[in-house]
Amino acid sequence: MSLLQLLFQFFFAPFIGVELTASPEQFSYPTLTDHSYRIVQDAEGTGSCFDYSVYDDQGRVTLPREVQDELYCNPTLTIADSYPLLLHIGGNWNLNIYNLATEQLTTLMTFHPDTDGLECQFSPSDTTIACVSVNQERYDELTRIFILDITPEGQLLDKRQYPHTVDYVCGASCYPQFTFLDDHTLQYQGHNAIEDPQKTHTLKF
Repeated sequence: MSLLQLLFQFFFAPFIGVELTASPEQFSYPTLTDHSYRIVQDAEGTGSCFDYSVYDDQGRVTLPREVQDELYCNPTLTIADSYPLLLHIGGNWNLNIYNLATEQLTTLMTFHPDTDGLECQFSPSDTTIACVSVNQERYDELTRIFILDITPEGQLLDKRQYPHTVDYVCGASCYPQFTFLDDHTLQYQGHNAIEDPQKTHTLKF
């Protein structure tokens, strides 16, 4: 579960009743055995914004200043379970991935600067990233799904997008909700501005 999902469940779920063209298969994926990375929220924040740090089994990981600064008030922030990959939003709404082992920072794509909200998750095998971007002015469908295939090092293999409406709730930002059923299937509810009653949908890719 990503950090944004945890924040959503803590702050919103009690009030709204929410329960909370290469293929990656051609690569051999090692697993992390030397380190176990996690994101830790600093105790103090400003308003709805918090700063975050990355820790492993040896303690706090020293990140490049550019990367560490981008973790403050980040709209989507998560670490892959199997590889040392830190996914986050950088300046200019760049979707960045930082390899904690090689210390390489890669920009996978860029979202519109007027994005209302964003949620990104790794697939169960960490070979795919799914992002749902909320843009109520730019997208007729209100949201758009982006699917990105990556290597274990965090390099982009393929990217595609789907103009589908995913349910979301807005506060300080907008929080789309979806989940991976498996490496190639997403599940989500439609938004009541588009369909009433809302239905549960699956996207296979």
